[in-house]
Amino acid sequence: MKLSFAISISKTDFDAVGQGDFRKIMPYLSSIGYNGVELAIREPAKVPVRQLEELLASNRLAVPAIGTGQAYLSENISLSSMDSEIRQKAINRLEEHIDLANLFGANVIIGLIRGGILKKGEQKSGMYFLTESLMSLCAKAENKNVLLLIEPINRYETSLFPTLSSAAELINKIGSKKLRILMDTFHMNIEEADMFESIKEYGNLIGHVHLADSNRLAPGRGHINFKEIMRSLNKIDYNGFISFEILPQPSVEQAAEGAFNFIKKLQR
Repeated sequence: MKLSFAISISKTDFDAVGQGDFRKIMPYLSSIGYNGVELAIREPAKVPVRQLEELLASNRLAVPAIGTGQAYLSENISLSSMDSEIRQKAINRLEEHIDLANLFGANVIIGLIRGGILKKGEQKSGMYFLTESLMSLCAKAENKNVLLLIEPINRYETSLFPTLSSAAELINKIGSKKLRILMDTFHMNIEEADMFESIKEYGNLIGHVHLADSNRLAPGRGHINFKEIMRSLNKIDYNGFISFEILPQPSVEQAAEGAFNFIKKLQR
């Protein structure tokens, strides 16, 4: 399994990513031994594509996935909004993410841009709108050969699809081979009755992995049993990227190095 670290290429209020000068962060990640860098991007149209391509190539880094949640946090656009114009704006933005992902050979994460906590009585409509929106996006993803990753997020952040089982139901309903699960141990620790059994049960649908400890710090700084997490991933023959979407404390560099070293020891 290859390792990557999540960073934002612009300033963001989302704190579980590395922030700072990405032109300096990428060489540092490469020097540690990382294989990739996960990019959190709010507006694909403003991305310095050529500069990123040069940085990635010179540092031998891949882009396994592109995060999209900043568009929801900063602009409140979502795929499940009760407002059709807002939903369409979210779809349009994610189509831009898909185009960008196609350039980098990356996947696109459907995290909080699906929508947050719904008001009373909106659950059924929200699920319907999200499903319809994803069907439209899957058609685009299939055309561009880009994988969409639905990320189960805990109940305190969203009303929609908090568990691997609920995400699997959605994927089976939509029926696209370009829609898979992003499993995140921080959220799983809250929502899954048995994290390890969930990995085994839905392993055939897992397309990407986020590792963060129970406190969202680097693995090894909370109480999640990552030895068993890694064993479960091995049992499903997962060979994709593992990405650290964690609080960059005490610094981006220390968090990245600590996470890398901790998981590398478990891989031996």
